[in-house]
Amino acid sequence: MDITGSVVPMQALDYLSAVFPGLTGLDDALIGQLTSVSRVLQVATNAVLFRQGAETDSLNWLLDGQVALFQAGQGGDDTVIDILRPVAGIAVGGVVFGQTYPVTARALAPTSVLTIGVAPFRGLMASRPALALEVMQSISRETVDAIWQIVDLKSRKAAQRLGCYLMSLMADPDASSAEFRLPIQKGMIAAKLGCRQENLSRAFATLQALGVETHGSWIRVSDVPRLRAFCASRKTGSAAAEAFSSAFDL
Repeated sequence: MDITGSVVPMQALDYLSAVFPGLTGLDDALIGQLTSVSRVLQVATNAVLFRQGAETDSLNWLLDGQVALFQAGQGGDDTVIDILRPVAGIAVGGVVFGQTYPVTARALAPTSVLTIGVAPFRGLMASRPALALEVMQSISRETVDAIWQIVDLKSRKAAQRLGCYLMSLMADPDASSAEFRLPIQKGMIAAKLGCRQENLSRAFATLQALGVETHGSWIRVSDVPRLRAFCASRKTGSAAAEAFSSAFDL
């Protein structure tokens, strides 16, 4: 990792349980083995966690903060693939099954990351099927999120994609109204949504007629059901991810 963060004392069960919800069903010996190869890093804003094409040395999960994933283009420009919020695996599938990192990961804010040595972790998965199932569930959540991104890009206009993103930021998806602050700059939101910044401005203008007010980075949505209907949106991706990952439950 090309980071300037520091290792902090680790309360192993708390952090590992956040990443692997089924961990409580695993034996103490396995938990001890995981703890011995795990650490939590505090990562500074703009620090690079890993670079595309570098040899994999760790699996990483976002515990707090935000991380952007970039893919290098042929012309040297980077494309934003996704912006992660906690708790989320950081390209876990590509690391488990590959020898190099498929993307570059950079912190967008002060960030906490759980990192586990990839070589010993692969050995534990080979000998502990229960742990392998936990990893499969984490990968399935990544897959579902990626599928929803493709759905958004293929079937929704920029204003609808923006509406879906705004709804994902709401603390209570069932509320009739919401107020919150954008966690990243609008230029980065445009990149995440696959549009230019001028298109994002037009998308915000479209949503204004649906009760979405913007005051700098502060957002107020006065009619959440109306916005959801406009976006033809699921409430959140979490329910779909839960259903998909449950296929790996024994």
